[in-house]
Amino acid sequence: MKNKPRVILLFFLVVLSFTEPHLLLNPLIPQRGRLVTAASASPEASMHIRVLNALTGQPVQNATIVIWDLRTLKKPEKDAGIYFTNSDGECDIPEGYLKLYRTYWLYAYKGDLKGRVDFAPTKKEIFFEKPGKLDITLLLVPGATVKLEGSPYLVQAASPGEGYMVVKILVKKESFDIPFIREYGDAIDVFYLGLDRKTVIVPAGVPFDLEVTISIALLVKWSLREISEVFYISNGTFPFLMPQGSSTSVRIPQYSLERGLKYVESRLLEASSMLDKAQDIGFMVFEERNVIGRANQKLREASALLPLAKTDDDFDKIWLTLREVLGEINLVTRVVQDKYSVGKTHAVYLSAVVAVFSVVLSFFFLENEKKKTILFFILYILILCSLYFINPGTHIIIHENFPLFIASAVVSFTGVSAIVFGIPRVWKERTVEGEVSWRSALSIIFSMSKRQIRRKKIRGFFTIFSICMLVLAFTAFTTFGTAFGIVSLRVNATPSSEGVLVRRMINGSSLIFSPLGVDDATTLSKIVHASNIALRMKNIPKYGPVARLTNPTTGDSYPIFGVIAVSPEKETLYTKLNNIVEGNYLSGEKYGEALVSLSLSSRLGLKIGSNATLEILGTAISKNIVINGFISDEKYEELTDVDGNLFGPACLLQDGSPRRCNASEILIINLKTAEKIQEEINKFYGRNAPRFLVPVEIVFRLDEEDVETAVKNIISFFNYDVFISSKGVVNYYYIGSYIRFDGTAELLIPLLIVVLSVGMVMANSVYERGREIKTLLTLGLNPTHVGLMFLAEAIVLGMVGGSVGYLAGLGFYRALVLLGQSLVENLMVREKLEWWWSALGFSLAVVVSIISAIRPTGMAIRAYTPSMIKKVKRPAEEKKERREKIFKVYRAREISMPVKIFLNEKEFFIGFLLDYLKQLRGGRMERVDDIEDLPETEDSVSGLTKKINFKYYFRTRGQERGTKNSLVMTKAPSEEYYRIRLVSEPVSPGLPEMVIDRTVDFVHWILMQWVKDKKRIMGVS
Repeated sequence: MKNKPRVILLFFLVVLSFTEPHLLLNPLIPQRGRLVTAASASPEASMHIRVLNALTGQPVQNATIVIWDLRTLKKPEKDAGIYFTNSDGECDIPEGYLKLYRTYWLYAYKGDLKGRVDFAPTKKEIFFEKPGKLDITLLLVPGATVKLEGSPYLVQAASPGEGYMVVKILVKKESFDIPFIREYGDAIDVFYLGLDRKTVIVPAGVPFDLEVTISIALLVKWSLREISEVFYISNGTFPFLMPQGSSTSVRIPQYSLERGLKYVESRLLEASSMLDKAQDIGFMVFEERNVIGRANQKLREASALLPLAKTDDDFDKIWLTLREVLGEINLVTRVVQDKYSVGKTHAVYLSAVVAVFSVVLSFFFLENEKKKTILFFILYILILCSLYFINPGTHIIIHENFPLFIASAVVSFTGVSAIVFGIPRVWKERTVEGEVSWRSALSIIFSMSKRQIRRKKIRGFFTIFSICMLVLAFTAFTTFGTAFGIVSLRVNATPSSEGVLVRRMINGSSLIFSPLGVDDATTLSKIVHASNIALRMKNIPKYGPVARLTNPTTGDSYPIFGVIAVSPEKETLYTKLNNIVEGNYLSGEKYGEALVSLSLSSRLGLKIGSNATLEILGTAISKNIVINGFISDEKYEELTDVDGNLFGPACLLQDGSPRRCNASEILIINLKTAEKIQEEINKFYGRNAPRFLVPVEIVFRLDEEDVETAVKNIISFFNYDVFISSKGVVNYYYIGSYIRFDGTAELLIPLLIVVLSVGMVMANSVYERGREIKTLLTLGLNPTHVGLMFLAEAIVLGMVGGSVGYLAGLGFYRALVLLGQSLVENLMVREKLEWWWSALGFSLAVVVSIISAIRPTGMAIRAYTPSMIKKVKRPAEEKKERREKIFKVYRAREISMPVKIFLNEKEFFIGFLLDYLKQLRGGRMERVDDIEDLPETEDSVSGLTKKINFKYYFRTRGQERGTKNSLVMTKAPSEEYYRIRLVSEPVSPGLPEMVIDRTVDFVHWILMQWVKDKKRIMGVS
């Protein structure tokens, strides 16, 4: 029994030596989206294959059998994966090649896949679960060959031939269920058969069409999405019908461009429909319609050229035209979408502007407070309702988010009502004699000015009308504002050299990008005159490493976070990368060369010429590379690019933000090495193969003088971010929003007319009101008040004219839209969608009115005011002394104090107040006398009343002055607290007004001390 464990272990080892358990299988073998297990060799599996003609049942002699081991992916060879049938159509696969617990893909066909094909390939999947000989019968259909010529021209792609192409055979015969391989192009079976992607093997004697599907990754809203386009290839209006062993050729461009024409036509119809809808809502889209009209003309020209196209140059020309049309359609679509977004967003705030306009008009037309409130509400509702018809943004938000619009309207109405009607009721002036405050004076002045305008109705009407026309012209006929298109910015950076760099950035960062098209560099040379084109490839920035570099001699390895592939010879024209390399620089033609930093080489013990293993993480691919040279860590950190940014790949931090990789984390290779590695990855993983490096930047020299046209073409075709470095200056071009200024010169004429007309009206008013001005001066108004009368009149005119003019300007847009493009084709205007343009129009009217009134105001002051008074400047002390002599107090004043005393605080408060007043009985600079604490009284109407009387004296200018005061605490029957007011009068009539002000400040300070310390006084924690 002691040897039992040893016997069991020995038996288990014997079983392992003859079998391959699933636990030992490689989990990295891809097979139709699942993991395939594999095990060690076993000599007990074999196959007998019989190949028959699917139509006649006769054996197929000399058919080719190809067997792929999906575990090893070793290329089959003759008698080791490739076999042939005998005269009976049979073939034996002997023991030794086949292993248990492995999956095999078995292919059979007859003919030369690069020439004549007699029977189309078929496929069968085999998995050996147990030893023995497997008998398989394969049916082959007679075959023929279709050769695809040219590249597919997908109009959504940035370059011809881009994308993953699958060609599917569509048999047009019912009940044709014989198995054969139906997908070619970039399908995985094409790789295992060793076929060219443009060779399609079809069934002979059977009608068929070809369905071509092109899939590409398209940038949509800063994220990559895969889209697919399908087009069909047929023999004219009929299906193909080919005899056995025959061959024919088909040009793909013709069919793909026909599909492209239909796609662009559909996009053109969508854009036209969008413009119709936008115009119905009220947007000005005449300019966009002209762009769509020109695009439609180009589309017709391309449609006429397609049937005549024969050469690649002809197809390129048609494809470029379609790409140009599609770019214009995309730009128009984005402009309209931007209008929708801006209009909808700013319509939320427009209700507040409407509330201000309604208040201005209600105050202008009425005097009674109650009637003003009612008119304000009515005007507010009416203008909001009119906005639905004259403002497109309001129309959109009412349909899409009506509750938000209502909430905005209610908040705006409530807020403006509280400011205009509520605050004046709470914040009241003291109705006592003394100096008139500016608030009271301004209120009176504006009221007098409003009455003067309404008294001169005709003159006021035409003045307001002229201002209204000015604001209408500003609103409707000027086109400066936020626009959407190609934006140019100057970058504050020092470039490495002159040239043009293009990339697709995300969120404005040069480190985060969207990949470019594989053939973008080729297409770029067709649309602009470019030279010395250099493509760069980088890895997508990740948080972890993308590769691992290992020294096979020492076994040491180090993670690589950033890899960049360059065109070595052309790269030196832009970044001078070769100047920081020690040893040998890269060559453009050799495969497997790399540059690493000195710090990385020292960590791994690498020398120039050393071999290293590059493991691509996330894949099963490893490649041997040769270290060709070292880069200096210090010089690399200072290496800049054409756009002035630092050169090199990037990685991500833990929070997702990007950072540039340092020198010890990067690997630099040439484009040929990067392409070869990606080819190996693609062969291994098929369509869903991970991307090692992707094209991210193209650098070139622009050989044309018209830079703006070149930039427009580049951005329209590719939607690139473009950096142009010239003479040490970097300019950045991209599609975005900008401030557009048009129509400002034309606005100067109505502006000048309004200034002159309003100025003449105000000057005439000065002459007419001469007697009135003299009377007001006699009654005590100073020259400043007289001047403000005319400024106030101008401001009222501007506010009313600006309010009406802006609303009229919005309505004018709607009128233009209703008139149609034919009547206003040359009137290129842009509506003011942002809410703050209403504030600018309103301010323009007020500022113009004030400027117009400045000279008449000066005339009024000079004509009716003694000249000496205007020029005398008195010291501050003299002014203070004059104020004391002029503004006297003869009776008591009553002032409310901002403090409430609750019932449980009353006794503490009275004690605190009396103690504080008693402390000042013997004061020298200020003292309190005759303190009286009167008993509380009760009244059925006014409630409880408590009074504390005292006299307050203070010394100023060597004189003692005082006031008799009564601090009154009242509690209404419906309230739970006391209100406090101070009744103060001078001890002798005729004292300066500042005596009362000093007393008010004294009492206010005592009350603030109570508020600050009442918890301590009451013993409350």
